[in-house]
Amino acid sequence: MNNAAIIVAAGSGTRFDSKVPKQFLKLMNMEIIIRSLKIFDIPEISLLVLVVNKEMVTYSKKIIEGYKFLNPIEVISGGDKRQLSVFKGLEYLNDYEIDKVIIHDAARPLFKQRDLIPFLNKIESGVGVVVVSSMNNTIYEINNNRIINVPDRKNYVNAETPQGFIFNEIFSSHKKELTRKMYYNTDDVQIFLKNGFQMVLYNISYNNLKITKKEDFLVAETLLINK
Repeated sequence: MNNAAIIVAAGSGTRFDSKVPKQFLKLMNMEIIIRSLKIFDIPEISLLVLVVNKEMVTYSKKIIEGYKFLNPIEVISGGDKRQLSVFKGLEYLNDYEIDKVIIHDAARPLFKQRDLIPFLNKIESGVGVVVVSSMNNTIYEINNNRIINVPDRKNYVNAETPQGFIFNEIFSSHKKELTRKMYYNTDDVQIFLKNGFQMVLYNISYNNLKITKKEDFLVAETLLINK
């Protein structure tokens, strides 16, 4: 069985206030993109596709050359929106015979490799898998800057990545969205569900932090030190 992983790293990192996108900075002596790629560098995954901003393709390849990987890594340019970057990754994989595909944000370098096999095993025809974590804070439903409802947080979870799918199903779902000229989906689960498929949850109890701001970087360092 040929499985692949798409690592999305095409963001500009404007909220991080850095000269280079945050995913290229070193976190504990290793670039964030390398940490995320290494999560998926296992025998059960045969190909890794890193999607970056077109200006960062050559730079990314040079960084990758400095590390050893089990699997081949292809670096391609992404789009101006996350959805288009994922689609370009899927489109690239269409030239291969891929059974299952995992889509992951490079800005989440703390997902644990030990979870990959059970995660992959949950993916089946018509059913994708998404990593989630519990909602610990009280949440408000608002309208016009006013609280209109306090829903039970037990009915909600935090949506995270990785997210896994049967390749042909998520690729066809993405193509349909582009046909409909729907370009603003922020999550591949949205696209999958809109096209009639189902999702199951993969619950984790540890911090699968998404590095968005500078303070997140400091938290990630602390988590790595204390892992």
